[in-house]
Amino acid sequence: LNPEWEETLGIPVAELEGRLLLDFVHADDLEPTRQALVELAGQKEVLNFINRYRDRNGAYRWLEWRAFPSGRRIYAVARDITARRRAEEELRNLNRELRAISNCNQILMRAEDEQKLLNDICRIICEEAGYTMAWVGYAEDDEAKTIRPVARAGAEAGYLDETIFSWADTEQGRGPSGTAVREGTIIHVQEMATDPRMAVWRASALRRGYHSSIAVPLRNEEEKVFGVLNIYAATSGAFRSQEIRLLEELAGDLAFGIGVLRARIARKEAEQRIALLGFALDSVHEAAFLIDAQARFHYVNEESCRILGYRRDELLRLGVSEVDPDFPAARWQNHWQELKTRGSLTFEGRHQARDGRIFPVEVNANYFEYDGRAYNLALVREISARKQAEQERLDHLRFFESMDRITRILQGTNDLERMLGDVLDTALDLFDCDR
Repeated sequence: LNPEWEETLGIPVAELEGRLLLDFVHADDLEPTRQALVELAGQKEVLNFINRYRDRNGAYRWLEWRAFPSGRRIYAVARDITARRRAEEELRNLNRELRAISNCNQILMRAEDEQKLLNDICRIICEEAGYTMAWVGYAEDDEAKTIRPVARAGAEAGYLDETIFSWADTEQGRGPSGTAVREGTIIHVQEMATDPRMAVWRASALRRGYHSSIAVPLRNEEEKVFGVLNIYAATSGAFRSQEIRLLEELAGDLAFGIGVLRARIARKEAEQRIALLGFALDSVHEAAFLIDAQARFHYVNEESCRILGYRRDELLRLGVSEVDPDFPAARWQNHWQELKTRGSLTFEGRHQARDGRIFPVEVNANYFEYDGRAYNLALVREISARKQAEQERLDHLRFFESMDRITRILQGTNDLERMLGDVLDTALDLFDCDR
Protein backbone atom coordinates (compact mmCIF):
# COMPACT_ATOMS: atom_id res chain seq x y z
CA LEU A 1 0.00 0.00 0.00
CA ASN A 2 1.27 3.46 -0.78
CA PRO A 3 0.99 6.44 1.63
CA GLU A 4 -2.12 7.74 -0.16
CA TRP A 5 -4.17 5.13 1.68
CA GLU A 6 -3.69 6.97 4.95
CA GLU A 7 -4.93 10.21 3.38
CA THR A 8 -7.97 8.42 1.88
CA LEU A 9 -9.11 6.32 4.84
CA GLY A 10 -7.39 8.12 7.70
CA ILE A 11 -5.73 4.81 8.74
CA PRO A 12 -1.92 4.46 8.78
CA VAL A 13 -0.51 2.04 6.24
CA ALA A 14 1.16 0.05 9.02
CA GLU A 15 -2.27 -0.69 10.48
CA LEU A 16 -3.62 -1.74 7.12
CA GLU A 17 -0.85 -4.11 6.09
CA GLY A 18 -1.67 -7.70 6.83
CA ARG A 19 -5.38 -7.01 7.24
CA LEU A 20 -7.97 -8.70 5.05
CA LEU A 21 -9.12 -6.45 2.22
CA LEU A 22 -12.72 -7.53 2.65
CA ASP A 23 -12.71 -6.36 6.29
CA PHE A 24 -12.99 -2.78 5.05
CA VAL A 25 -15.51 -3.29 2.25
CA HIS A 26 -19.14 -2.18 2.66
CA ALA A 27 -21.48 -5.13 3.29
CA ASP A 28 -23.46 -4.39 0.12
CA ASP A 29 -20.24 -4.50 -1.93
CA LEU A 30 -18.76 -7.71 -0.50
CA GLU A 31 -20.19 -10.07 -3.08
CA PRO A 32 -19.29 -7.90 -6.12
CA THR A 33 -15.75 -7.49 -4.73
CA ARG A 34 -15.35 -11.27 -4.26
CA GLN A 35 -16.56 -11.80 -7.81
CA ALA A 36 -13.99 -9.29 -9.07
CA LEU A 37 -11.21 -11.15 -7.27
CA VAL A 38 -12.36 -14.44 -8.79
CA GLU A 39 -12.28 -12.90 -12.27
CA LEU A 40 -8.83 -11.44 -11.67
CA ALA A 41 -7.51 -14.81 -10.47
CA GLY A 42 -8.68 -16.48 -13.66
CA GLN A 43 -7.53 -13.98 -16.27
CA LYS A 44 -4.72 -11.65 -17.23
CA GLU A 45 -6.90 -8.78 -18.41
CA VAL A 46 -7.35 -5.49 -16.64
CA LEU A 47 -10.55 -5.24 -14.56
CA ASN A 48 -12.38 -2.05 -13.58
CA PHE A 49 -14.84 -2.02 -10.70
CA ILE A 50 -16.19 0.26 -7.92
CA ASN A 51 -16.78 -0.44 -4.24
CA ARG A 52 -16.91 1.30 -0.85
CA TYR A 53 -14.27 1.21 1.89
CA ARG A 54 -14.77 2.12 5.54
CA ASP A 55 -12.58 4.91 6.90
CA ARG A 56 -11.33 5.48 10.47
CA ASN A 57 -14.57 7.29 11.44
CA GLY A 58 -16.80 4.46 10.24
CA ALA A 59 -17.97 6.33 7.15
CA TYR A 60 -17.58 4.77 3.72
CA ARG A 61 -15.76 6.23 0.76
CA TRP A 62 -16.24 5.22 -2.86
CA LEU A 63 -13.17 3.86 -4.68
CA GLU A 64 -12.84 3.24 -8.41
CA TRP A 65 -10.42 0.38 -9.09
CA ARG A 66 -8.25 -0.57 -12.04
CA ALA A 67 -6.67 -3.98 -11.28
CA PHE A 68 -4.73 -6.67 -13.16
CA PRO A 69 -3.24 -10.04 -12.11
CA SER A 70 0.47 -10.93 -12.18
CA GLY A 71 1.15 -14.49 -11.17
CA ARG A 72 -0.22 -15.02 -7.67
CA ARG A 73 -0.41 -11.29 -7.05
CA ILE A 74 -2.92 -8.62 -7.99
CA TYR A 75 -1.80 -5.10 -8.65
CA ALA A 76 -4.41 -2.39 -8.30
CA VAL A 77 -4.75 1.41 -8.45
CA ALA A 78 -7.72 3.09 -6.74
CA ARG A 79 -9.15 6.58 -7.15
CA ASP A 80 -11.30 8.21 -4.47
CA ILE A 81 -14.56 9.13 -6.24
CA THR A 82 -16.64 9.82 -3.14
CA ALA A 83 -17.32 13.46 -4.06
CA ARG A 84 -18.39 12.45 -7.56
CA ARG A 85 -20.64 9.68 -6.29
CA ARG A 86 -22.23 12.00 -3.74
CA ALA A 87 -22.82 14.59 -6.44
CA GLU A 88 -24.38 11.92 -8.66
CA GLU A 89 -26.52 10.73 -5.75
CA GLU A 90 -27.63 14.28 -4.99
CA LEU A 91 -28.49 14.81 -8.64
CA ARG A 92 -30.53 11.60 -8.69
CA ASN A 93 -32.30 12.66 -5.51
CA LEU A 94 -33.03 16.10 -6.94
CA ASN A 95 -34.38 14.66 -10.17
CA ARG A 96 -36.49 12.24 -8.19
CA GLU A 97 -37.83 15.04 -6.00
CA LEU A 98 -38.52 17.24 -9.02
CA ARG A 99 -40.55 14.43 -10.59
CA ALA A 100 -42.38 13.95 -7.31
CA ILE A 101 -43.15 17.68 -7.03
CA SER A 102 -44.39 17.73 -10.61
CA ASN A 103 -46.72 14.81 -9.90
CA CYS A 104 -47.86 16.43 -6.66
CA ASN A 105 -48.73 19.61 -8.54
CA GLN A 106 -50.74 17.60 -11.06
CA ILE A 107 -52.71 16.11 -8.18
CA LEU A 108 -53.15 19.55 -6.61
CA MET A 109 -54.72 20.88 -9.79
CA ARG A 110 -57.17 17.98 -10.04
CA ALA A 111 -57.98 17.63 -6.33
CA GLU A 112 -61.61 17.66 -5.25
CA ASP A 113 -61.30 16.06 -1.81
CA GLU A 114 -58.89 17.31 0.87
CA GLN A 115 -58.30 13.95 2.55
CA LYS A 116 -57.53 12.21 -0.74
CA LEU A 117 -55.20 15.08 -1.68
CA LEU A 118 -53.20 14.71 1.54
CA ASN A 119 -53.03 10.92 1.21
CA ASP A 120 -51.81 11.18 -2.39
CA ILE A 121 -49.14 13.77 -1.54
CA CYS A 122 -47.74 11.60 1.27
CA ARG A 123 -47.78 8.55 -1.00
CA ILE A 124 -45.89 10.31 -3.81
CA ILE A 125 -43.27 11.64 -1.37
CA CYS A 126 -42.52 8.07 -0.30
CA GLU A 127 -42.97 6.16 -3.56
CA GLU A 128 -41.46 8.63 -6.01
CA ALA A 129 -39.13 10.83 -3.95
CA GLY A 130 -37.81 7.74 -2.14
CA TYR A 131 -38.33 8.77 1.48
CA THR A 132 -39.20 6.24 4.16
CA MET A 133 -42.30 7.85 5.67
CA ALA A 134 -44.31 11.05 5.34
CA TRP A 135 -47.24 12.51 7.25
CA VAL A 136 -49.23 15.72 7.51
CA GLY A 137 -50.44 17.11 10.83
CA TYR A 138 -52.88 19.94 11.55
CA ALA A 139 -52.30 22.28 14.49
CA GLU A 140 -55.27 22.28 16.84
CA ASP A 141 -56.20 25.21 19.10
CA ASP A 142 -57.10 22.96 22.02
CA GLU A 143 -55.62 23.33 25.50
CA ALA A 144 -52.78 20.87 24.77
CA LYS A 145 -52.05 22.50 21.37
CA THR A 146 -52.17 19.11 19.72
CA ILE A 147 -50.75 18.36 16.29
CA ARG A 148 -53.28 15.94 14.82
CA PRO A 149 -51.99 13.55 12.11
CA VAL A 150 -54.45 13.69 9.20
CA ALA A 151 -52.58 11.74 6.48
CA ARG A 152 -49.66 9.33 6.30
CA ALA A 153 -47.79 7.04 3.91
CA GLY A 154 -44.74 4.77 3.83
CA ALA A 155 -43.21 2.65 6.60
CA GLU A 156 -45.17 4.24 9.44
CA ALA A 157 -45.62 0.99 11.44
CA GLY A 158 -47.73 2.57 14.19
CA TYR A 159 -45.26 5.38 14.93
CA LEU A 160 -47.90 8.12 14.81
CA ASP A 161 -50.41 6.21 16.92
CA GLU A 162 -48.01 5.72 19.83
CA THR A 163 -46.48 9.21 19.67
CA ILE A 164 -47.85 12.48 21.04
CA PHE A 165 -47.19 15.60 18.97
CA SER A 166 -47.79 19.12 20.27
CA TRP A 167 -46.83 22.66 19.29
CA ALA A 168 -46.88 23.95 22.88
CA ASP A 169 -43.63 25.24 24.38
CA THR A 170 -43.23 22.08 26.44
CA GLU A 171 -41.04 19.00 26.25
CA GLN A 172 -43.59 17.32 23.96
CA GLY A 173 -43.72 20.42 21.77
CA ARG A 174 -40.01 21.14 21.30
CA GLY A 175 -39.43 18.44 18.73
CA PRO A 176 -39.17 19.13 15.00
CA SER A 177 -42.94 19.14 14.29
CA GLY A 178 -43.92 21.31 17.26
CA THR A 179 -41.10 23.80 16.70
CA ALA A 180 -41.92 24.08 13.01
CA VAL A 181 -45.54 24.97 13.84
CA ARG A 182 -44.78 27.24 16.80
CA GLU A 183 -41.92 29.18 15.19
CA GLY A 184 -42.96 28.86 11.55
CA THR A 185 -39.51 27.61 10.48
CA ILE A 186 -38.21 24.51 8.72
CA ILE A 187 -36.65 22.06 11.19
CA HIS A 188 -34.40 19.26 9.93
CA VAL A 189 -32.68 16.56 11.94
CA GLN A 190 -29.71 15.01 10.15
CA GLU A 191 -28.97 12.33 12.76
CA MET A 192 -31.73 11.20 15.09
CA ALA A 193 -29.36 9.04 17.14
CA THR A 194 -27.54 12.09 18.48
CA ASP A 195 -29.77 15.15 17.97
CA PRO A 196 -31.05 16.32 21.40
CA ARG A 197 -34.34 17.54 19.85
CA MET A 198 -35.26 13.90 19.25
CA ALA A 199 -34.78 12.75 22.84
CA VAL A 200 -38.48 12.08 23.47
CA TRP A 201 -39.04 10.23 20.19
CA ARG A 202 -35.57 8.77 19.46
CA ALA A 203 -36.09 5.15 20.52
CA SER A 204 -39.39 4.82 18.68
CA ALA A 205 -37.98 6.44 15.53
CA LEU A 206 -34.75 4.41 15.43
CA ARG A 207 -36.71 1.20 16.01
CA ARG A 208 -38.53 1.88 12.74
CA GLY A 209 -35.36 2.70 10.82
CA TYR A 210 -35.71 6.50 10.75
CA HIS A 211 -32.36 8.32 10.89
CA SER A 212 -33.12 11.83 9.63
CA SER A 213 -36.22 13.94 9.20
CA ILE A 214 -37.57 17.32 8.18
CA ALA A 215 -40.63 19.26 9.34
CA VAL A 216 -41.93 22.01 7.01
CA PRO A 217 -44.70 24.39 8.21
CA LEU A 218 -47.88 24.84 6.16
CA ARG A 219 -49.16 28.43 5.98
CA ASN A 220 -52.48 29.87 4.87
CA GLU A 221 -53.02 33.07 2.87
CA GLU A 222 -52.62 35.16 6.05
CA GLU A 223 -49.21 33.49 6.66
CA LYS A 224 -50.58 31.73 9.72
CA VAL A 225 -49.19 28.22 10.26
CA PHE A 226 -52.04 25.71 10.28
CA GLY A 227 -50.12 22.45 9.89
CA VAL A 228 -46.84 20.71 9.17
CA LEU A 229 -45.47 18.34 6.52
CA ASN A 230 -43.10 15.73 8.06
CA ILE A 231 -40.74 13.52 6.05
CA TYR A 232 -38.44 10.77 7.35
CA ALA A 233 -35.43 9.10 5.70
CA ALA A 234 -33.63 5.84 6.44
CA THR A 235 -30.18 7.43 6.06
CA SER A 236 -28.40 10.11 8.05
CA GLY A 237 -27.88 13.53 6.47
CA ALA A 238 -30.59 12.94 3.86
CA PHE A 239 -31.78 16.54 3.73
CA ARG A 240 -29.25 18.79 2.02
CA SER A 241 -29.81 22.42 1.09
CA GLN A 242 -31.21 21.74 -2.38
CA GLU A 243 -33.59 19.06 -1.13
CA ILE A 244 -34.74 21.38 1.65
CA ARG A 245 -35.54 24.15 -0.86
CA LEU A 246 -37.53 21.75 -3.01
CA LEU A 247 -39.46 20.37 -0.05
CA GLU A 248 -40.20 23.92 1.10
CA GLU A 249 -41.58 24.62 -2.37
CA LEU A 250 -43.67 21.44 -2.20
CA ALA A 251 -45.07 22.41 1.21
CA GLY A 252 -45.94 25.86 -0.14
CA ASP A 253 -47.76 24.32 -3.10
CA LEU A 254 -49.57 21.90 -0.79
CA ALA A 255 -50.70 24.68 1.57
CA PHE A 256 -51.88 26.78 -1.37
CA GLY A 257 -53.71 23.79 -2.84
CA ILE A 258 -55.46 23.10 0.47
CA GLY A 259 -56.56 26.73 0.64
CA VAL A 260 -57.86 26.73 -2.93
CA LEU A 261 -59.66 23.43 -2.38
CA ARG A 262 -61.30 24.65 0.82
CA ALA A 263 -62.35 27.90 -0.86
CA ARG A 264 -63.76 25.97 -3.82
CA ILE A 265 -65.72 23.63 -1.56
CA ALA A 266 -66.95 26.55 0.57
CA ARG A 267 -68.05 28.38 -2.58
CA LYS A 268 -69.96 25.36 -3.82
CA GLU A 269 -71.63 24.92 -0.45
CA ALA A 270 -72.50 28.61 -0.37
CA GLU A 271 -73.95 28.38 -3.87
CA GLN A 272 -76.03 25.42 -2.79
CA ARG A 273 -77.30 27.31 0.26
CA ILE A 274 -78.04 30.36 -1.89
CA ALA A 275 -79.94 28.07 -4.25
CA LEU A 276 -81.99 26.72 -1.33
CA LEU A 277 -82.64 30.29 -0.19
CA GLY A 278 -83.64 31.14 -3.73
CA PHE A 279 -86.05 28.22 -3.85
CA ALA A 280 -87.74 29.60 -0.74
CA LEU A 281 -87.82 33.18 -2.05
CA ASP A 282 -89.28 32.12 -5.39
CA SER A 283 -92.43 31.11 -3.53
CA VAL A 284 -93.07 34.56 -2.02
CA HIS A 285 -95.40 37.04 -3.75
CA GLU A 286 -93.08 40.05 -3.46
CA ALA A 287 -90.06 40.71 -5.64
CA ALA A 288 -86.97 39.59 -3.70
CA PHE A 289 -83.41 40.87 -4.18
CA LEU A 290 -80.29 39.60 -2.38
CA ILE A 291 -77.88 42.56 -2.48
CA ASP A 292 -74.27 42.79 -1.26
CA ALA A 293 -72.44 45.73 0.32
CA GLN A 294 -71.45 46.99 -3.15
CA ALA A 295 -75.11 47.16 -4.23
CA ARG A 296 -74.77 44.21 -6.63
CA PHE A 297 -77.46 41.56 -7.00
CA HIS A 298 -76.57 38.02 -5.89
CA TYR A 299 -80.06 36.61 -6.25
CA VAL A 300 -83.38 37.76 -7.73
CA ASN A 301 -86.62 35.81 -7.80
CA GLU A 302 -89.16 35.38 -10.58
CA GLU A 303 -91.36 38.23 -9.36
CA SER A 304 -88.37 40.60 -9.59
CA CYS A 305 -87.92 39.62 -13.21
CA ARG A 306 -91.64 40.07 -13.93
CA ILE A 307 -92.07 43.58 -12.56
CA LEU A 308 -88.81 44.84 -14.10
CA GLY A 309 -89.08 43.01 -17.43
CA TYR A 310 -85.63 41.36 -17.33
CA ARG A 311 -84.50 37.75 -17.61
CA ARG A 312 -82.88 36.48 -14.43
CA ASP A 313 -79.40 36.23 -15.94
CA GLU A 314 -79.71 39.83 -17.19
CA LEU A 315 -80.84 41.16 -13.84
CA LEU A 316 -78.01 39.39 -11.99
CA ARG A 317 -75.51 41.39 -14.05
CA LEU A 318 -77.01 44.65 -12.76
CA GLY A 319 -77.12 46.47 -9.43
CA VAL A 320 -79.37 48.73 -7.39
CA SER A 321 -78.47 51.97 -9.19
CA GLU A 322 -79.52 50.50 -12.53
CA VAL A 323 -83.08 49.69 -11.45
CA ASP A 324 -83.66 52.35 -8.77
CA PRO A 325 -83.24 55.98 -9.96
CA ASP A 326 -83.40 57.19 -6.35
CA PHE A 327 -80.32 55.17 -5.30
CA PRO A 328 -77.20 56.26 -7.21
CA ALA A 329 -73.91 54.73 -6.03
CA ALA A 330 -73.11 57.78 -3.88
CA ARG A 331 -76.25 57.31 -1.79
CA TRP A 332 -75.92 53.56 -1.33
CA GLN A 333 -73.16 53.55 1.31
CA ASN A 334 -75.15 55.82 3.65
CA HIS A 335 -78.19 53.61 3.13
CA TRP A 336 -76.10 50.47 3.83
CA GLN A 337 -74.72 51.88 7.08
CA GLU A 338 -78.20 52.90 8.24
CA LEU A 339 -79.56 49.47 7.37
CA LYS A 340 -76.66 47.75 9.19
CA THR A 341 -77.31 49.90 12.28
CA ARG A 342 -81.09 49.53 12.39
CA GLY A 343 -81.40 45.98 11.02
CA SER A 344 -84.39 46.72 8.79
CA LEU A 345 -85.95 49.63 6.91
CA THR A 346 -89.32 50.10 5.23
CA PHE A 347 -89.75 52.94 2.76
CA GLU A 348 -91.37 53.89 -0.53
CA GLY A 349 -89.40 54.48 -3.69
CA ARG A 350 -89.36 54.03 -7.42
CA HIS A 351 -88.09 51.35 -9.76
CA GLN A 352 -87.34 51.58 -13.44
CA ALA A 353 -88.30 48.70 -15.73
CA ARG A 354 -86.29 47.58 -18.73
CA ASP A 355 -88.61 49.52 -21.07
CA GLY A 356 -87.96 52.76 -19.17
CA ARG A 357 -91.25 52.80 -17.28
CA ILE A 358 -90.90 54.12 -13.72
CA PHE A 359 -93.36 52.84 -11.13
CA PRO A 360 -93.77 53.25 -7.37
CA VAL A 361 -92.68 50.50 -4.97
CA GLU A 362 -92.65 49.76 -1.26
CA VAL A 363 -89.32 48.30 -0.06
CA ASN A 364 -88.75 46.24 3.07
CA ALA A 365 -84.94 46.01 3.48
CA ASN A 366 -83.40 43.53 5.94
CA TYR A 367 -79.71 43.32 6.92
CA PHE A 368 -78.33 39.85 7.62
CA GLU A 369 -75.08 37.90 7.43
CA TYR A 370 -74.89 34.66 5.51
CA ASP A 371 -71.82 32.43 5.02
CA GLY A 372 -69.63 35.11 6.55
CA ARG A 373 -70.83 37.86 4.21
CA ALA A 374 -73.30 40.70 4.75
CA TYR A 375 -76.41 41.09 2.58
CA ASN A 376 -79.53 43.17 2.22
CA LEU A 377 -82.57 41.02 1.57
CA ALA A 378 -84.97 43.48 -0.02
CA LEU A 379 -88.63 42.52 -0.48
CA VAL A 380 -90.24 44.86 -3.00
CA ARG A 381 -93.92 45.31 -3.83
CA GLU A 382 -95.23 47.34 -6.75
CA ILE A 383 -97.79 49.82 -5.38
CA SER A 384 -99.02 51.53 -8.54
CA ALA A 385 -102.65 50.57 -7.84
CA ARG A 386 -102.40 51.64 -4.23
CA LYS A 387 -100.82 54.96 -5.14
CA GLN A 388 -103.51 55.54 -7.75
CA ALA A 389 -106.24 54.77 -5.22
CA GLU A 390 -104.61 57.09 -2.71
CA GLN A 391 -104.40 59.84 -5.32
CA GLU A 392 -108.03 59.37 -6.25
CA ARG A 393 -109.00 59.57 -2.59
CA LEU A 394 -107.00 62.77 -2.19
CA ASP A 395 -108.53 64.20 -5.37
CA HIS A 396 -112.02 63.44 -4.06
CA LEU A 397 -111.23 64.98 -0.71
CA ARG A 398 -109.78 68.02 -2.38
CA PHE A 399 -112.83 68.34 -4.64
CA PHE A 400 -115.30 68.24 -1.76
CA GLU A 401 -113.20 70.67 0.24
CA SER A 402 -113.24 73.04 -2.76
CA MET A 403 -117.00 72.66 -3.18
CA ASP A 404 -117.48 73.42 0.50
CA ARG A 405 -115.32 76.49 0.14
CA ILE A 406 -117.29 77.69 -2.90
CA THR A 407 -120.54 77.20 -1.00
CA ARG A 408 -119.23 79.35 1.83
CA ILE A 409 -118.13 82.00 -0.69
CA LEU A 410 -121.59 82.10 -2.32
CA GLN A 411 -123.23 82.40 1.04
CA GLY A 412 -120.84 84.89 2.53
CA THR A 413 -120.87 87.98 0.27
CA ASN A 414 -123.16 90.17 -1.85
CA ASP A 415 -120.26 91.54 -3.89
CA LEU A 416 -120.65 89.72 -7.20
CA GLU A 417 -117.23 90.66 -8.57
CA ARG A 418 -115.45 89.55 -5.40
CA MET A 419 -117.54 86.38 -5.21
CA LEU A 420 -116.68 85.44 -8.82
CA GLY A 421 -112.99 86.13 -8.16
CA ASP A 422 -112.93 83.88 -5.09
CA VAL A 423 -114.78 81.10 -6.90
CA LEU A 424 -112.37 81.36 -9.84
CA ASP A 425 -109.33 81.19 -7.52
CA THR A 426 -110.76 78.11 -5.82
CA ALA A 427 -111.40 76.42 -9.16
CA LEU A 428 -107.90 77.23 -10.43
CA ASP A 429 -106.41 75.75 -7.26
CA LEU A 430 -108.58 72.64 -7.53
CA PHE A 431 -107.58 71.88 -11.11
CA ASP A 432 -104.01 73.15 -10.80
CA CYS A 433 -104.56 75.69 -13.57
CA ASP A 434 -102.86 79.03 -14.17
CA ARG A 435 -105.85 80.80 -15.81
